[in-house]
Amino acid sequence: MIFLFCLALVGLMLGIVGFLYQRRAINKLIKKEQPVETKDKENNHVLKQNLIGAGSMLLGSLLVLIALILSLLPYYKF
Repeated sequence: MIFLFCLALVGLMLGIVGFLYQRRAINKLIKKEQPVETKDKENNHVLKQNLIGAGSMLLGSLLVLIALILSLLPYYKF
């Protein structure tokens, strides 16, 4: 049970950190008010931040989902 709680807690933290990281990257892109060129190094870095944030949110959601499934597994009759 402690394992499931820790898994859900890590997933929740990953999701929140990913959301904040992605939001910060999107705000940087919005402030420029120009089309995003991928050849510019700073824009490329911001786009990578956006991707890392989205990946972190997905991984966090997956960990919470796995914890939920594992917690409901004892109630499932095979």
